[in-house]
Order: sequence, then structure tokens, then C-alpha cells
Amino acid sequence: MSATSVSTRRSEPVSFVPVNAYVQRWLDSPELAGISIATAARKLPNRFQFLVSETTGLVFEPALSFLKRKFTVQLPTPEVKQKKSPLSLQAVAYDLKDLFDFLDAKRKGFEDLDVELLNSYVASMTEVRSPITGEPYSDKTIIRRVSSAKLFCAWAQSEGRLKHRFDTDFVEIDLAARDDERSKKKAIAKFAADVEEPDTPDETLHVNVLHPDEAPVLLNALGPLPELKCLHAKRRKSASRLPCRNRLMGECAFQTGLRRAEVVGLTLESLRACRAMEGSAPTRLYAIKVRRKGGKTLPVNFPYWLIEALNKYVTTERAASVEAGRKRDPNYEEPKTVFLNHAHSIRSPGKPVNTETFNEIFHQAQIDAGMSTEDEVTDPATGVKKTVIKVPYVVHDLRHTFAVWTYWRRKRDGDAEPWLYIQAQLGHADLRTTLKIYLRPASLFEAQVSDAYARALKGLIYG
Repeated sequence: MSATSVSTRRSEPVSFVPVNAYVQRWLDSPELAGISIATAARKLPNRFQFLVSETTGLVFEPALSFLKRKFTVQLPTPEVKQKKSPLSLQAVAYDLKDLFDFLDAKRKGFEDLDVELLNSYVASMTEVRSPITGEPYSDKTIIRRVSSAKLFCAWAQSEGRLKHRFDTDFVEIDLAARDDERSKKKAIAKFAADVEEPDTPDETLHVNVLHPDEAPVLLNALGPLPELKCLHAKRRKSASRLPCRNRLMGECAFQTGLRRAEVVGLTLESLRACRAMEGSAPTRLYAIKVRRKGGKTLPVNFPYWLIEALNKYVTTERAASVEAGRKRDPNYEEPKTVFLNHAHSIRSPGKPVNTETFNEIFHQAQIDAGMSTEDEVTDPATGVKKTVIKVPYVVHDLRHTFAVWTYWRRKRDGDAEPWLYIQAQLGHADLRTTLKIYLRPASLFEAQVSDAYARALKGLIYG
């Protein structure tokens, strides 16, 4: 079957052609812009991600059609606008790549998908280790990938592109009422209910919080703070010749609870719009508008010292990055985001820092801080042994640490409802989400806090 074939109703046998899919961004591949595929006839949104078949060199049309349906909306003009988070699109695109890699290994086309194949796909993820971490895939990862696969199958079935039909069952669930403790029954449609997948994991089990002894070591490994008059003299000293960008990215997550995408997406416009009074106390809070998960722009409190540090980075390191970008490329346009690649970057000076770069920076900082361990793992599929460097934390754990530490600090300072502040700061639309994730970890943390522990925490929390 051709990778870009739309019709699947052929009576004569056809030879199998693997997709060999990879993820591509629209603006990264202008040579694909003139491709004669109906679904790509109109311009895609900026940096829209889709799949390309390495076998044919063409856009893999079924995946593109599905992603356009799910992640774009047609405007009255000829243009289309992306809806939902770019990270959600990226996650689904890579989930689809994984699904099509599985189908290639089975020598099956997407039109062959059925319950048996999807169950085999789920089983394959429980039997192998991640090539990146060397660990078995988490239940959360498997659930997300199966969800993406089901969404694609539901779309393909509605378009008449599958050889076999999936059943849709109606299951009854309990919904807690918002205004009282009574339960409500609701029947919901569940597509491909016969596909087995792991139970939804307890989110509180994944709340990983830094110890006060670890936090300063890790933050220092990210780099120095810029010299600031507003900080105490002993905190002013830093190796100012070294870059402070990585440290400030970490501090933004640690001091405010921002997600990694929100840190790298912080804009110059928002920073400049913040009217912080010069000479304010270092811990005084000022709101900066941040584009949160889901696309809403909401105010987030930053301590004054961090705002001053960001402004200093913008006028020094960032300015040098912009100048290097202009020297490298005559058509260079200054990005809107605060954090940019270093001026000495070999490939792309002055370009925006992305989430994967932030991940790599944070991983390396833990290695530099002596927090890593090495483990030899064997891939059961290939039998190949390799050494994997493991670290105890990911970037998102800085957000967890902010939530739990801030709960403790505000409660200790007399706040009767600390969760309301944390909910707003984390950008949760519903307080129950905040409580569901953090109530138990915060209670356990509070029970372990000694007086010495408390003094160490107070020296680290600025918000």
C-alpha cells in the first residue's frame, strides 16, 4: 500500500510498503509546501507538526488529515488556526509515529487496525524499555499513547478508512457534584472499550519534591545568579562571567511553579509590561502574564529579585545572543521569548530555547551536582546492553517542589487557605485538581519538617 494512498478498498493484493514515519514541522520543510495532497492545499499554521514517510519522502496523508481535524480550525479567510497547545500536538504526533513504527514492524497498514492489533500494541509497550531512560514505559505513557491511537482509529473509522469496525460502548460513571457530596450517574461513550490498557495511576505517587539540602546544590549547578543590588550581599557574589540563563530558567520554575513549556514560552512583552517598583523588597511579588497550559494568559506572581535578574539577563546575555543571531543570518528576526540559545551556540545562536533543551540542561546539572547514578540495562527486544545515567528529578519536579514548599510556608505564616493561592499560581481551573495532586504529599512533607528543616526552607523560598 502506498504511504499516501487514501483508498483502502482494493480487491487485488498489494505489496506492503512501510511508512518509516518521522515528525516534521511545516516551516522546517518549505520543500514540502507545494506537495499535491488535498489536505495540505491550504497553508498550515506556523510550525504545525505532521508526519512524513521516509520511504516515499512524502507527507503521510492519513496522519496529516487527522492532525488537521483535531488541532486546527478553519478561519473565514483561506488560513487555518491551530487550536489546543502546541505541546499537545507534538505529543500526539510522536504517539502516532510510535504507532506506525509498530505497524511497520508487524507489516500492517493503518487500515488494518483492529482490537487485536491495538491490544498487541499495548502489550509491546509493557515488554520493552524506553530507549531514552532505559526504564520500562510508565503506565501514564502507555495510557497517553493508547488514547492517541484510539483517537486516530475513531477518525479513520468515521472516514471509512478501516477494514474492521471498532465498537462504541456506553458505560455509566459517577460524577461528584460541585455543590454537594451527592453522586451523579452519567453514561459516556467509550470507543474501543475492549482494548486493554493500564489503570490510571495515582497522580500523588509522581509528586517528587526536592529536599532543602538538594535544592541549592542543584540550582548552583545550573549556573550563577547575576549580581543584583536587591539581594543580600552574601547572595550577590557570583561568577558573573559565566552564563546565568540556565539558572534563571530553573529559578522561574522553582520560585513560581511554572511548567517547563511556560518557562521557555515566557515573553519579553510580558516581562516589560510588569510594573515592578525599583528598590522593592526582594521578596515582594509582582504579577507577570504567562500563557498557561490550554492557551489562556493568566497572571503569575514573581518575586522582585527574579524580575530584576530576568531584566539583567535580557540586557546582557540575551542581547549578545540576538547580536550573534543577526551575524549568523541576515534574515534573522528577534524572537518574542525571553530565553534564547547562547551567543556561542554552534548551530542556532539567538533562537528560542525549547523544552527538550531545558530537559537536557536540567539533566546535566544533576550530573554536575553529583546526583546521578549509572545503571546497565539490557533491551529485551535486541539483547543489547548499555549504560544509562539516571537522575532523581525532572524539570516538572521544580513545580511540585514549589507547590509543596509554598503550602508549608504559607500555612506556617498563618494563611488559613494556602491552597487557594497555590491553585491560582499553578493555573489550575479547579481547586479539586490542586488538592487531588498535592494534599497528601504536602501533609506528609509537613509531618517531616523539623525546626532546622524549616530554617533551611525559609532561606530558599522567595515567593
